[in-house]
Amino acid sequence: MKGKILYVDDEADNLTIFSKMLLNDGYHVDTATNSKETDALLEKGCYDILLLDIGLKNESGLDILKKVKSDPEFKLMMVVMITGLFRDSDQLSNGLESGADGYLTRPIKKREFLARINAFMRHRQTIIALEKSETRFKKIIDRNPDAILIVENNGHIKFANPAAEKMFQLSIDYLLNQSFGYPLISGEHTEINIVRKTTDKLVGEMRTIDIDWDDTDAFLTSIRDITELKKLLEELVLAREKAEENDKLKSAFLANMSHEIRTPMNGILGFAELLKESELSGEDKNQYLGIIQDAGERMLSIINNIIDVSKIESGQMEVSNSEININDILKYIFTFFKPQTDSKSLRFSYETEKMDEEITIVSDREKIYAILTNLIRNAIKFCDSGEIKFGYKINHPFIEFFVADTGSGIPKNRLEAIFERFIQADIENIMAKQGSGLGLAISKAYVEMLGGNMWVESTVGKGSTFNFSIPMKPGDI
Repeated sequence: MKGKILYVDDEADNLTIFSKMLLNDGYHVDTATNSKETDALLEKGCYDILLLDIGLKNESGLDILKKVKSDPEFKLMMVVMITGLFRDSDQLSNGLESGADGYLTRPIKKREFLARINAFMRHRQTIIALEKSETRFKKIIDRNPDAILIVENNGHIKFANPAAEKMFQLSIDYLLNQSFGYPLISGEHTEINIVRKTTDKLVGEMRTIDIDWDDTDAFLTSIRDITELKKLLEELVLAREKAEENDKLKSAFLANMSHEIRTPMNGILGFAELLKESELSGEDKNQYLGIIQDAGERMLSIINNIIDVSKIESGQMEVSNSEININDILKYIFTFFKPQTDSKSLRFSYETEKMDEEITIVSDREKIYAILTNLIRNAIKFCDSGEIKFGYKINHPFIEFFVADTGSGIPKNRLEAIFERFIQADIENIMAKQGSGLGLAISKAYVEMLGGNMWVESTVGKGSTFNFSIPMKPGDI
């Protein structure tokens, strides 16, 4: 079947003659004699061509024509008027102005009639192909996530897709004929900053080529939102730099650990060898044994710190909460460190609330003890005169601890760095003393595991105060 044709004419002979021609030429043909029959057939389906006699006896074919052309459902159906040889040309003009796609004049020979019908059919097939092509193109453009614009050489926007509307936060109607505002260079990839109504800004990658648009030289430009990609690349660069820094610090740390472990080990082995001498006095033996014990404790502390950092980094360190009497912990710590501070002639004290009462919190006893002992041990290391004091105050729902000393202090540009793991191994100044450089990093990690935060206030030459605040009960924030 070459196509479907609806033939409307109130002359029976015309219907018979022309229908037979079309049927013999391979067309499916339905016929109607008035608008009512025409409507009924059109409701059942669409036709390729509507052959319409304009000069119907009891009604005007123009009314049928106007009705069909006003219905979007039939926008691709060809409407061909049929008129007599001496029909008024005004009637033809009215038909063409009302949307008719052409006309045939009777009498007409069979060959010419079929040739014209076939021509109208080819024209319709071309229109349908163009419609499909335009629909596909529109879908591609409308669904493209990149903003696509046509910009004339004078900089005015002549076309914009929905993605451009979303990207610039301006309606397509507003964008049309507006000045684009960005330099366009054919064949170039350009990075542009897109300022929008909202506070957020986008970074776009713009690609431009030359095109012809409505017989005018123009640019076709597509803009891809690369904001997140830029952020990701920046994060990757920072991550790489951080990884390189960590590798450097860990290498320095391992070198430092080699020295730190070798020093007490040499002491242990050296004085153990001296103990083999038979002529040693009891006083010398006790002295050597004391040195061996100190070196062993120092090496054990280093190993414990390394193990703790390993557990923290691998996520294997757990929190074990229980009820704690804070005043008891502070008394024990004071008693433990008092001999060390006395040996350096340092004033040593602590401050509590309601000394004789129980101040109870729910937290991890061992981690609080480790934090405070690390901070006090550091204070003793870097304080050669003056005093060290520690304590806490209640600031519901937090308890805030402090360890203050009158030691050498910390430069401002190092206040954050001192909490980094392995950082001491990378410090080359007079403040670097023996030790793994892990105590503060471990302490800060413990504080964060307990739901708190740690900070330091320090003045070079006057001393430092380390503070940390944790909830008095887990989740009580």
